[in-house]
Amino acid sequence: MKPFVLAATVGVAAALAAGNAFAGKDLDARARGALGVDDKWVYNIVKQVGNYGESYDRHVGPNSLLKIDRGVNKLWAQGGLQYAPPIR
Repeated sequence: MKPFVLAATVGVAAALAAGNAFAGKDLDARARGALGVDDKWVYNIVKQVGNYGESYDRHVGPNSLLKIDRGVNKLWAQGGLQYAPPIR
């Protein structure tokens, strides 16, 4: 979940992922090895499914049949409760 929210926080969307250096390199090498992920694990997630906001909008938000307002599910900087501390 953190990669989705972190990507939204720094403004990286699926369409922008290809041209952005945001690639999950803030996760140290030992943690990546233990999880079995490479340097581009966050990049690959965001490129394929988008950030948290894109996913929310597509599945339960305005671009879905449910049309649920984000409310407290907004980023903390936008008055919601979603916050992703740096991945370490």
